[in-house]
Amino acid sequence: MSVSRKTLLSLVVASGLLAGAVAHAEDLAALEAAAREEGMLTTIALPHDWCGYGGVIEGFKTKYPWITVNELNPDAGSADELE
Repeated sequence: MSVSRKTLLSLVVASGLLAGAVAHAEDLAALEAAAREEGMLTTIALPHDWCGYGGVIEGFKTKYPWITVNELNPDAGSADELE
C-alpha cells in the first residue's frame, strides 16, 4: 500500500495539531490547579462599564467560584497602576 505525499503531509500536520491541543489542555489544567491553590485573582483599573470588563469579571466569577476576585480601584487610570 502506498501513501501519497499529500496524505502523508496531511497526517503529519493533523498529528502536530493534535499534539498541540493536548499540550494546551495540559497547560490549562496546570493553570487551573495553580489558581485553585492560590485562590485569588487581583485586578486593578478594570472599570466594569468599559470594554466589557464587568461582564468578563462576572463571567470569571461564575466559571471559577472558588477564586476570589480582589478588585483594586476598578476606576483607576494607567498612572495609578504604576504606583
